[in-house]
Amino acid sequence: MRRWNWYYDVFGPDRFLWNCKQHNIKEITDLNKKLLELGARYSSRYVATNDVHYVKSGGRALAGHPARHPDQLHGHDRTRMRMTDDSYFLRSPVEMNQSLAEVPESLSNTLLIADRCSVDLGFKGYHLPEFPGAEGYTTRHISARVCAKEGSRKRYKDDAAVKGQGKT
Repeated sequence: MRRWNWYYDVFGPDRFLWNCKQHNIKEITDLNKKLLELGARYSSRYVATNDVHYVKSGGRALAGHPARHPDQLHGHDRTRMRMTDDSYFLRSPVEMNQSLAEVPESLSNTLLIADRCSVDLGFKGYHLPEFPGAEGYTTRHISARVCAKEGSRKRYKDDAAVKGQGKT
């Protein structure tokens, strides 16, 4: 509850929205119920979201999609949430309305967020942020250096050092 208060104080009542999504997973259903109960105390608003891992319904089987969430593939915790249904596709507005019928304003609240954004999703060029680096170095130089340092740390553990700079 303390964290909920913190978010409310930081973002304020006009920007305090919680996401609701519906997949056939008990933990998500339970979480949605709890969010709706707690939200009444704060006059919270909700925004509709949907985890999308493939474009069309049935894509899980066609793509050989794993039953476990991708960030859990390396773990062995059987109590973690699993994607056991075929609901991780790009749903139409009608399907989204049906899946979140108990929170009808959540779909229209997506427009509140969209209206606050200024994004160009044109198809020409890359849409990556620019990160200014040291003079004379490009983003590619910096990325290669970071990758080299990380690789060195993985391979040599605590003995990894950049000559003249000590351990990194």
